[in-house]
Amino acid sequence: MLKRLIFALFTVGLLLGGALPAYAAETGSIRVVPETKPPADSAVTLYHAGVEADGGYWLDEVYGGGLVRWGDLPSLTLASWLAEHQAAEGTTVPFDAEGSATFSNLSPGLYLIKQTGISAGNDVIPPFVIELPYEDIWEITVRPQTMTAAQEPPPTGQEPTPVIAALVLAVSGTGLLGMAVRPKRKRAAG
Repeated sequence: MLKRLIFALFTVGLLLGGALPAYAAETGSIRVVPETKPPADSAVTLYHAGVEADGGYWLDEVYGGGLVRWGDLPSLTLASWLAEHQAAEGTTVPFDAEGSATFSNLSPGLYLIKQTGISAGNDVIPPFVIELPYEDIWEITVRPQTMTAAQEPPPTGQEPTPVIAALVLAVSGTGLLGMAVRPKRKRAAG
């Protein structure tokens, strides 16, 4: 009986011991393929920005640390802020003949991607953030929209100004209050 118990514990230990390092050593890749083919002299640079934490990502110390919540991740404001405060060494990969750039052997985390080597008059990729893995996907292909230098990035992920937020709250509160106070009508028998 004791031999069976020791064998069972040994087997479970081998199974768990083999599975844990495999997950911890899992790496992924991010492939960037812009909607328009970039110029031959341009590239993209990848910066590690944070590690997964409860409810989001903890930013690296070069960005001052701090927790970024899940809802903030798609924000162009976050990507712009990270790009302005980027102080870490990045990995730069030039676009290949097909117009794509691939970063391989990446550990899990939050990454900032920024285009470099931009020639005047060419379309540019605005900086963006991406998490790896994304919904358990380790091999990610990103197709960012390019824009001309005169365009502003689309207003996705921006928070409303306090005046607009207060107005929306007041209107929705008034509507709910009206529903709660409205007297019920009796149906007429017909």
